[in-house]
Amino acid sequence: LIPTSLIVPLICGGLVQLGEELGWFSERVGETLITVFSAVSFSLLAWWLARTVESHLVERIGFQKSLGRAGRELDRRKRELEQFAFTISHDLKSPLVSIRGFLGLMQKDIQDGRIEDAVDSANEVGDAAGHMNDIIDGILVYSRLGRIDEDPTEIDVEELMDAIVDLHRPQSDEVNAVINVAPNVPSCFGYRASIRRALDNLYANALKYAGAEGRPKIELGGFTVDGECHYYVKDNGPGIAPEYHDKVFELFHRLDTDKSGTGLGLASVAKIAEVHQGRAWVESTPGRGATFVIAIPCDGTDLKGVD
Repeated sequence: LIPTSLIVPLICGGLVQLGEELGWFSERVGETLITVFSAVSFSLLAWWLARTVESHLVERIGFQKSLGRAGRELDRRKRELEQFAFTISHDLKSPLVSIRGFLGLMQKDIQDGRIEDAVDSANEVGDAAGHMNDIIDGILVYSRLGRIDEDPTEIDVEELMDAIVDLHRPQSDEVNAVINVAPNVPSCFGYRASIRRALDNLYANALKYAGAEGRPKIELGGFTVDGECHYYVKDNGPGIAPEYHDKVFELFHRLDTDKSGTGLGLASVAKIAEVHQGRAWVESTPGRGATFVIAIPCDGTDLKGVD
């Protein structure tokens, strides 16, 4: 564009001079035409320069924003890694302390000839080792949640919910729970195995706590809000105080240590929501049950496939 802007006035000047010599128009008209052609050419040049500068500025601003996002993401990952290391060391240390203690008791029981007591201590060691194994398995599963090992696809979430309810039918029948999957659950575009894991974790959590007063009741469902698909699991459990609404999604955090579990289930739900550019939260007040929600973009436009 720059060479054209410089050459056009020269060409037009030559044509105007030729027109004057051939008598097509007067010298005054020719000068006017040259002025007009020059103004148009240099206006185009100015426009091109302005657009070029604007494009570079937009690109630079976008790059700076990307750096800012990358920096914030790096800080978040660093905090997550620090928390991960701390909680792993803490939660693995607990069963190790138990194992060490019961091994000492078992040794003393054997020395004193109390074989039955030694067997009890051995069983406790086995339970502690089993808990440690569950923690390690949970850590391995959680660490893989951010990796993409499947392509995004259309997901019939209502069908997934029905399958999850059927899978846990023995547990729900054992406590005589009332289970309901609400109709018209919206489908979404995402990673099927991950979405199933998130819903399964929420349902298993509801089965664990439902029925604080009376017969356990659990409802699964979903709806859309401004292009987001919201999926929920609602129970009639003891509820959760507001100050713990965020903490329940932290790694290894368990409000009720009397219940079995590793404290990784809800943290995994939050991680899966994050992978889908979404979020997870809980709506609850003590004594009135809890509703856990995972919200993700319905179309999954920005999701990546397997490289």
